[in-house]
Amino acid sequence: MYLLIGGSGFLGRYLIKNILSETADSIIATDRAPQTSDNPRLRWEKCDICDMA
Repeated sequence: MYLLIGGSGFLGRYLIKNILSETADSIIATDRAPQTSDNPRLRWEKCDICDMA
């Protein structure tokens, strides 16, 4: 399982695409504005790493 912070960005989208196509692992991707996905191996969580609360 991968935890990808900033999954909506340029590098994040690239990493998600490659991880899903090259492995059988799951991904939890975080972002302030999470995306949606039909892939059961990709779960989006709304998260701001600058928020200390």
